[in-house]
Parts: sequence; C-alpha cells; structure tokens
Amino acid sequence: MVRNTTNPLVTLLSVVFVMLICIGCDDDNNVSIPEENIYETLQRYDELDTFTSYLEEYELADQLTGSDNFTLFPPTDEAFENLPERLDTLSEDRFQHIVEYHIHEGYLHPDSLEEFQEFESTEGSTLFIEYSSDNSITINDRASVVMQDLDAYNGILNAVDEILVPDEFQPLSDVIAKRYSLSTMEQGLHLSHLLDNELSQPSTSGYTVFAATETSFEEFDLPDDPDELNELMEYHVVDEKLLADDLSEVQSIEPMNGGSISVQLDGDTITLNGNAEITTSDIEGTNGVVHLIDTVLDPSSQ
Repeated sequence: MVRNTTNPLVTLLSVVFVMLICIGCDDDNNVSIPEENIYETLQRYDELDTFTSYLEEYELADQLTGSDNFTLFPPTDEAFENLPERLDTLSEDRFQHIVEYHIHEGYLHPDSLEEFQEFESTEGSTLFIEYSSDNSITINDRASVVMQDLDAYNGILNAVDEILVPDEFQPLSDVIAKRYSLSTMEQGLHLSHLLDNELSQPSTSGYTVFAATETSFEEFDLPDDPDELNELMEYHVVDEKLLADDLSEVQSIEPMNGGSISVQLDGDTITLNGNAEITTSDIEGTNGVVHLIDTVLDPSSQ
C-alpha cells in the first residue's frame, strides 16, 4: 500500500492560494460602470460650460439623461471664443443645428473605430472621423479630440478644440476638405488654387463641383504639369449652382475650362459624359453644391 505523505497544512495553504488568485482575476475582469449619465458627466468639466449651457437653452439635456446611448463631441469654451463670424450671426434656430451636430446617437468607443468612418449626427448631417494609430482622433479634417474617453453609463464624451459645422453653413472648400473620400480631389483643387479661391468665397451664382471620389483616382493620376492639372480641375467645376433637378434633362454643361460636359438621365440615375455616374447628389454648401461621381471627367475626351 502506498502511503499519502502530503502534509494537510500544505494542501490547505495551496487551496487558499488558488482561491486568492481567482478572486484577483475576478477583480481584474470586472468593469466598473460609471454612475453618472452623459449629461451629468459633461457638467463636471468647467471647460465645457458653454456647450452645456447651449444644451439647456435648446432643451436637449433631457434626452441625454435616459437609457439611450449617446456620443458627445462638445467643443471647449476656448473653441466657442474663436467662433467664426459667419456662425456668430446665425439665428438661434439655425445655431441649434450647430449644437445638435455635436451629438451622435450611439456609443462610439475608440476601440471600435476604423481609420476613416462616417457617422450621422442627431442634426442629420454626417460626421467624418479619422482615427490614427497613435489613438488621436480628428473630426471633419479640422477638429482634434483634446479630452478623450470620458465615460458615462449611457455614453461617452470626446471634447474637441474646434466647432463642428454641418455642410449647409460651410463654403464648398470645407465641404470637400472634410470628406476623406475626396482626398485626391481636394489635393487637385488646392494645387490649382480653386479650393482656396473661388470655392472658399461667397458667390451670387454659386458653383457646382462634380467631385470624383478616391476610388475613381486609382486608375487616373493627377497631372504633374500645372496647366494640365488646372485644365482637369476646372473641367469638374461649373460657375453656376446646379442641383440634381436642374440636371433632369439631357443637356450640355459648360465647365470653367470652357469645354463641354454632356448629361444623360435614366430614371433617377444621372450620368456625365456617358460614363461618370453621380453617386451622391445635392451636397449643398453656402456657395454652391457638390455632386459625387464615380469616374474622373477627362477633358481630353470632349
């Protein structure tokens, strides 16, 4: 017979040791749930007082105290101090659009973000978010998140250093720049000086930009020659505001380079020059409209 030589005291101590390890593991896995709602969390930060006051003024605070999840991008007080003049003169009703544009219904934690993503605000317009490998977040190509991941039981706060502005209150230069899907188009318009001149200025007649998306430039490189680049970019801009309804009949449009763009209509589908389809129409800014197209317009094919 084999005798059991295990010391009972050693066995007892081993069991206790294992239990302590398990308890420690349980503590590590437990995630503490914040006790405050997202509005109460916002109120704790003095540097966000201006945004908090606007939520109260426009009676938006109550919706942030329930069980529905929200993500807030409140601008800092300093951002409000640097409010652009064109926004400072808006009526209260129109400024409410600005405030609501900083609210997203849903929980956007950085761990769930991809490099470039689009989300709808409660105002109805799109927020364009860039999440970098260093965990920094940029919104609409301008505003940086300066206070990140402030958790509440019904959402999260990410404070920004600039006011976020919907398309309807921006010139076409900003409407284009905020869209990461138009990066190459933005680069071309910038190099041809259209972005910083005509498309950033007020206009009585307005402008129409047929903006080729990033994927359409995969097989079409921007010209190195400045004259060719200007010709290409001016071929995508019309010195007149033309909404989709204005393109409802087969017609020819004269862009800024003096050439011609043909328009074909097939049901709700609008095609330019027989091969460039308008995929998103009527993105309106303060000085015109942008239509997204899936193919670069080639002026040499006129």
